[in-house]
Parts: sequence; structure tokens; C-alpha cells
Amino acid sequence: MTTETDSVAALEALAGVLGREEWVRVLTVHGPGRCPRLYVTSRTAPGMASDIYAEVGWYWWPQAQKLAPVSAPRHAAATLTRTILGTTPGHDDPPAHASAPRPPALPRRIPPDRPGQPCRVPPDSPTQEQS
Repeated sequence: MTTETDSVAALEALAGVLGREEWVRVLTVHGPGRCPRLYVTSRTAPGMASDIYAEVGWYWWPQAQKLAPVSAPRHAAATLTRTILGTTPGHDDPPAHASAPRPPALPRRIPPDRPGQPCRVPPDSPTQEQS
């Protein structure tokens, strides 16, 4: 089971890896029973943003999909950058297919039934597959 302290530490590690020049990072902790989250938005493309969660050993997208293990914050940062911006960190040129990158769908989230579980997406919310 993941504690709030574990989640916050993992999210702080990810925030530390994401470049300050590229990303605005805001860590939000609501208290017991609520999932801490890291809100990230691109400084160069302000509409490109996402919430990231850390629970049960994984970083999670808000759609309750695994992003990367919490033991690999650099991998999570690279995946987040590639997914949201369509680029790989350290490369100036986006791939040819990423001429108009779109952020992942951001459905409503509800707190978990029990602390230590990832936040759930309500059944009526869109998911990545439905977009």
C-alpha cells in the first residue's frame, strides 16, 4: 500500500526531473483520503497540461493508465514530454507526425474508495481509447 508520503516523494522526484524551463509544476496535496497530484503544463505550449498521480509503485495518467514506475522518474518525464508535446527531451525537432500535438484527454477524477488506491475515472468520463 502506498502512503501519502510515498506519493508526495515520488511526485517531487518527477517534478525535480522535469525541466523548469519547459514545465510549470504544481504539487497539490488535499489530505487523507485524497490523491496527491502533480499538475504539469508546458511553458511553451500553455494548453498542453496534465495531472500526474503516484500510487502503488507507478506514476499514473488521470485516465487511470500507468505512465511509468515510480522508480524511474526520468523515464516518466520522457514519456510525459513525448506524449504531451510530441517531442523527446533534449531534441529540438518534433517528429514528423507531431505537427499538431494534442494533450491526452483529461476526464473528471474521483478520489479512491480507500487510501492507497489510484484515483478512479467515473464510467461516464471519456478515456484515451474513446477520444
